[in-house]
Amino acid sequence: MAAGGITTTTAAIFRPTVWAGESLRALQAKLGIADRVTRKYENNLTHGQTIVVPLVSNMTTASKTGNATVAFEVFTETSVNILIDQWEYVAFRIDDMVNVQSAFDLRSEYSFTGGYAMKRKIDVDLASIFDGFTGNAVGTLATPLTDADRLLALQNLLDDDVDCDNPDNLTWFLSPKEF
Repeated sequence: MAAGGITTTTAAIFRPTVWAGESLRALQAKLGIADRVTRKYENNLTHGQTIVVPLVSNMTTASKTGNATVAFEVFTETSVNILIDQWEYVAFRIDDMVNVQSAFDLRSEYSFTGGYAMKRKIDVDLASIFDGFTGNAVGTLATPLTDADRLLALQNLLDDDVDCDNPDNLTWFLSPKEF
């Protein structure tokens, strides 16, 4: 091999580093639990530490004949308490010089990933609530539902006289692993 000549080392000044036109974001899980939770009580969050949601019982019918006395139903109602005790945040700061010198819109990129971090935290917290379910809970958190799980869940709904043909029904079940 001949000595001398222009090499990749001696011509390094002419070999630029080229940056991609777009950044590549980290992989993100598909989230879905938070989108299935009612948020209708958020307007009540102007102050306080607990939202008390009263539950109203269903009434029953009774047969009446002739001059028979009517018996009125008596209810002792209960409530569901929503504790306002979780506070999370995402924070970042972009130095002015970095903002001027960067070829990327870092504020937009980090705002997007910060929003994802917040949504992920909400989904994980909601998923952890499933562990406390009792009664007719079917399946295991973070494990794909099996056909047997689906059939048992459907049977439980039918046994409880849930109208499974009504698309507006509030009863649902999910497998977070399948999102």
